[in-house]
This record gives sequence, structure tokens and C-alpha cells, in this order.
Amino acid sequence: MSHRTLPVTRFAAVALAVALVAACGDSSKPPVEVAATGTDTRPVTAGVAVYTTGSYMCVVCHARNGEGGPMGPSLDGLEADWNEQDLASFLIDPLAWLPKSARLNEIHSRYPQGMPKPNGLSQADAALLARWLLAGRPQ
Repeated sequence: MSHRTLPVTRFAAVALAVALVAACGDSSKPPVEVAATGTDTRPVTAGVAVYTTGSYMCVVCHARNGEGGPMGPSLDGLEADWNEQDLASFLIDPLAWLPKSARLNEIHSRYPQGMPKPNGLSQADAALLARWLLAGRPQ
């Protein structure tokens, strides 16, 4: 790594962190009900685009392949604790789920920020992202 690359890499990491914090929204509302996905015809593999782009930028905290890191947990094994509708609702408003689950509170407490409410995540994209995550994150 060259001497010039390191500051740019740090700048990029800080910029992504700032973007993630800016994506936070109001979490005072109850969990959102997410409709069934019968009308969404996108393939489950389209979930990778939701994961890596948009103002929510899941990839920043959970890493490129969902392995987790210092900002967010691994996304492996979600199917043991979630169904598609509940996971989609959680993705739209994670903080609204904390009162419901000691497990989520414990996970939330391990990370500096906890999972923010993604700004602008539609119900359709949340449902697609949930399907993609529960399917093992196919590429």
C-alpha cells in the first residue's frame, strides 16, 4: 500500500460512516407491517443491489459478503430466527424491534451505533432484501 493510498482509504471509510449515520431516521414509530411479496417479480439475486447500494448501504457495516465486522454482525444463519415478513419489517425500522427481543438488544449493544433505521428503504426493497438474506445471499 502506497503512502498516498492510506489517507484516501481512511477518508473513504469515514465518508461511508458519515453517509450511514445520515441515513438514520425517526425510530419512534411501531414496527412496520410489510406486505407479502407476491407482486415483486425481481429475482432473489437482485437483493445484492439493495444490500450494496442506496442510502442504506448495508455493506458498510456488515461487509461485502455479510461476514460482519467491527460495525455490524455477521448475517449468516438469519433463517434460524427470522421469517421473510418479520425480517423485512425489522429492516425498515430496526430500533422498533428492540423492545420485543432480548437477543436483538444484546446484538445491538455490541456495536458502536447499533443498526440505524435505513432512510428511504421501501417495503418492496426490504422484502427483496429479506428474501435475499434468508436465501443465503446468492450472487
